[in-house]
Amino acid sequence: MEVSIRKDISRFARNIPAHLMSSEEKENLSHKNFGLSEGKFNEMVELLIQGNETIFEKAFLNHFERTMQYLVNKNGASQEVAYDITMNTLLEFRKRILLRKVSYGNLNFLFTQMCSQRFKREMSKKVDHDTYNQVNSSEATFDEDMFVLLEKTMLKLGENCQSLIQDVYYNKLSYKDMEIKYDKASATLRKQKERCITKLKMLIRQNLNTI
Repeated sequence: MEVSIRKDISRFARNIPAHLMSSEEKENLSHKNFGLSEGKFNEMVELLIQGNETIFEKAFLNHFERTMQYLVNKNGASQEVAYDITMNTLLEFRKRILLRKVSYGNLNFLFTQMCSQRFKREMSKKVDHDTYNQVNSSEATFDEDMFVLLEKTMLKLGENCQSLIQDVYYNKLSYKDMEIKYDKASATLRKQKERCITKLKMLIRQNLNTI
């Protein structure tokens, strides 16, 4: 219990808002804010609004490579993907600064978290798109990781959904044949299949969020 309390206090101390800190504490914050003091950050914001990006480029581009490596080492991104994610997040971060939606305090952490979240969203979209394009293709081919993910997720579906998806995409049964097998109208089977696919997509996204 005591250890847990100490951790909570330590976490709060690391993320305490800048406006609640003493002058001495603020002076020690530059290493958490791309090397910028609070005054320099405010100056950067004003200059950025005026179209002068000198401080912004120097501060954030210096952190660019470190963020890329974080995505590669922590999230398993390739160098190319890490570059695209970091660059797109940098543009979004710049937009937020211009709208004064970014506050001084721990810019390093905020920017890195934004990159990490964007990476997870992009990977979720990619798996969702790739998986169902392959499932709907008569010449579907899966890489090993994709196949394992799909098979593992399928096991979480009910037996009816598993059977229906397998008959449609793997066994290639026609809806006429399935009407006989399931004793249901084809329209009913199509709606049931769509519900099953929607549930499968949701489960895949949940699996990605836990990776």
